[in-house]
Amino acid sequence: MLKINLKSKLIISFLIAVVIPYVAASLFIIKNVEKSHDELVRSHFHHLLDQVGKEVENVIFSGLANMKLLARNPIMQSQYSLDKDKLEQMKIVQGYYKLFDDISLVSLDGIVQLSTDYNYKGQKKYKDWYKKAKLGESAVSPAHIVLTPYRVVVTATAPVYDNNQKIVALLGGQINLNKIWEIVDQVKEGYTGRLYVFDKKGNYVAASDKDLILTKFEPKEVRDKILNAEEGSFVYREGNSDKVVSFIALNGYKDYPGQGWKIAVIQDDIENKAIINGLKNYVLLVAGMGLIIILLIAGFLSRHLTRPLNLLSRAAEKIEVGDLTTRVNIYTNDELKDLGEAFNKMAEGLNRTTVSLEVLQEEQKRFQDVAASSGDWIFEVDKDGRYTYVSEAVEKVLGFQPKEMLKKYYWDFYCPKRVEMYKAEIEKHFMEKTVIRHFLSCSGSKEGKQVFLETSATPIFDKYGKFIGYRGVNHDVTEIKNAEENLRKAYNDLEKTHAQLVQSEKLAALGQLAAGVAHEINNPLGFINNNLEVFQNYSEKFNDIYALIEAINEDLPKSANGLLKDNLHRLNDLEKEVKMKFMLRDLPELLSETKSGIDRIKKIVVDLGAFSRSTEDTLEVTNYEDIVNNVLNIIESEVKKKADLIADFRDIPAILVNKQRMSQVILNLLINSCQAIKERGRIIIKAFKENNDACLSISDNGCGISKDDLEKIFDPFFTTKPVGQGTGLGLSVSYEIVKRYNGHIKVISEIDKGSEFVVVLPVYSKINKLKEKQA
Repeated sequence: MLKINLKSKLIISFLIAVVIPYVAASLFIIKNVEKSHDELVRSHFHHLLDQVGKEVENVIFSGLANMKLLARNPIMQSQYSLDKDKLEQMKIVQGYYKLFDDISLVSLDGIVQLSTDYNYKGQKKYKDWYKKAKLGESAVSPAHIVLTPYRVVVTATAPVYDNNQKIVALLGGQINLNKIWEIVDQVKEGYTGRLYVFDKKGNYVAASDKDLILTKFEPKEVRDKILNAEEGSFVYREGNSDKVVSFIALNGYKDYPGQGWKIAVIQDDIENKAIINGLKNYVLLVAGMGLIIILLIAGFLSRHLTRPLNLLSRAAEKIEVGDLTTRVNIYTNDELKDLGEAFNKMAEGLNRTTVSLEVLQEEQKRFQDVAASSGDWIFEVDKDGRYTYVSEAVEKVLGFQPKEMLKKYYWDFYCPKRVEMYKAEIEKHFMEKTVIRHFLSCSGSKEGKQVFLETSATPIFDKYGKFIGYRGVNHDVTEIKNAEENLRKAYNDLEKTHAQLVQSEKLAALGQLAAGVAHEINNPLGFINNNLEVFQNYSEKFNDIYALIEAINEDLPKSANGLLKDNLHRLNDLEKEVKMKFMLRDLPELLSETKSGIDRIKKIVVDLGAFSRSTEDTLEVTNYEDIVNNVLNIIESEVKKKADLIADFRDIPAILVNKQRMSQVILNLLINSCQAIKERGRIIIKAFKENNDACLSISDNGCGISKDDLEKIFDPFFTTKPVGQGTGLGLSVSYEIVKRYNGHIKVISEIDKGSEFVVVLPVYSKINKLKEKQA
């Protein structure tokens, strides 16, 4: 029997085991590479079309969503809203989203009532979108041409309901297809590949050649293939070249069923297959060179293969039984040595991997322990909002076990009263696939308690870029919310304390006014008292005259003419003595002065009572002159002791304030001016309008305020007066009152030259009155 040595066997075996499979593999590779290339191209085109198609439909969907939001606007729904207010809301939406060429409000009769740009007043009764919107459906019209100015648009519509859920009007927003053309024109596939969008009739909606828009795609058999399938890829002949076309249907979204559009990419087939043809030639070249190299090295390898293989075999057996410290030493200077070193590295790597696996398991357990002990729980939801994963930490927060939450919607665990609000906010993120950051919500625990959660999550996409859900973490912030509530209560208590402090400052000002008020009351009381004494003397004289008249009446019948003459003579003398005519003339004036004095006292008491009364912050339309006059009724005599008072009220704009609070501001400023004047000076009060502000200036020529003190005069409890003579709250309280009415106080002062305080408040205009009446 012919004996064949190992070298020959190895060469023959090597040729049989390597060369033949190598050649077969090369042919197989060429075939499969070609097939894989076709699948890869189809996958690439499908992904490309899917991404661009989403952008195209997002333009339409965004327009439809914006129309729905505008239709739910209270101003659009109210039958009492003015057309200009509705038009303003329409223009706000048009300007903010930069999506619409025009937005129209259409009546139920199909008449355009309002239009943001083109003021078209025609009828829409024959439009399909009008008919659908009138039935309560949101719709998008087919692409069509508008001539003034020329443009290709689609119209997104939505019905407008009133408060009784009755359709009262329709909204239509024209979306210029330029926005879709820009998306399509940005995408080019190689040198010849271009994207096209067709409507359900096969008309071009978007194309690189704008002359094709709204014309039919040709040839007809290719158009029919595209229209009659949801998606596909095929090659067709056009002129002297083959074209490859891939297309998919645009099926819209949950709230937008789409319009039956198709998006396609068309490319020259020769460019499409250029890569695979080059690759085939390259594979054949490599395969040929490989065969030659294999034949040359086969004999050389066979001589050095036996011993090293035995060493490797024994070492592999040791590793198999768990001895990971086994190593081989091959002393040849060829690939077998590299193989031995690679084997040794493999053994070392296997040893490290075993150790690393233990470390990884330990780290995983540590992470699980930390996650379980924290107050946060990790979750994943699918694109519909159903939980697909919930960490065990949820049981500590909500009391539910993870398996109880799986396959349930995230909104199933919200507090019932707030479900719709939270759900609407989260759905915006789902539609836009945006990151959710620090979203605060209220959920119900298994025991029925309210738990406040702060959610942060990121969208998840598969390897094709398709949105599949969200992954995130929920942080329990219930204690923080409770702390905020306590802080809010503390703030309300502080507000009450502040009101009491303002009232205390008012009472302090009243204390400073006490002497002046007493003087104001004593003056009219003095002349009232004097007039009453005079009137008493007049009364005594009238009694004497009345007694004489009685005597005449008694004596006239029985007395002689001589006695009557004597009595009459005495009566005349008495009338001259008492100046009866003068008394009769003077008496009405005395009574008038008395009444005036009493009215004066009454006015002072009323103004003082109104000023000192603690009231709610009820606002009323008034002006500076009325407020200043009320304050001067109380302190005018006190002011005039220290200064000459000059008032200028030629320009008196209306303001909206609480009169009692503003009286306190003016009173504080006047008292400060009086106290700043050492001996006798001048105080000027002037009202004027500057821009759209109502200003009241109170200036004096007193001692002035230093630059250092000017920065602190509105600080609470800051005062330059001696201890016991001021609370330091007058200007601080005044500043807060003016600030409450959206105003401020300006100060101009110089040492030894005086100060000017200017109260600046917004003018209460006719526009404000009209808005209040409409409200």
